[in-house]
Amino acid sequence: MTSCNVGHETVAINMPLSPTVGLIRTEEFVAMTGGYDIDIGLEAIPTDEATCLAARPAEFGGKKMEYRDRPCKALTPPLGATSWAVTREGIPVAHGGVPGFPWQWLPSSTGDGTMSWISVGWFSTEPGARYVVEVTVQRSEVPLEQVHPRLRIESPWSGP
Repeated sequence: MTSCNVGHETVAINMPLSPTVGLIRTEEFVAMTGGYDIDIGLEAIPTDEATCLAARPAEFGGKKMEYRDRPCKALTPPLGATSWAVTREGIPVAHGGVPGFPWQWLPSSTGDGTMSWISVGWFSTEPGARYVVEVTVQRSEVPLEQVHPRLRIESPWSGP
């Protein structure tokens, strides 16, 4: 079951994605709150600490980066460019996207296959209305089969 919007649940959709690139369309869901995040989850790939630390940028925008999540045991691979569109009862109401960052490997301190969630967008909703989300994922640097991608549509709020 992909729809979890009974009562005031915050997760409307949590579904596996095909590891191949292309268009993904959710089931229709009823909005329970005033807006939802569109997130894609990828499992972190276990690695040794030296490799994990080497993948982290030492600086960003001229400032030295400090990392508190040590030890570094896994990396989440970069996601390809992603676009999305939302329809409300068949009528387009929102769209957006994010570019791919092939250099962006996200570090993880667990190394246990924990899912890292990457936000690709947000949209406003009217509680009680029905919505469908379409997401298009472009080719990624790393084949997505090995990181078991998922799509999650989740509200940051717990109620209308």
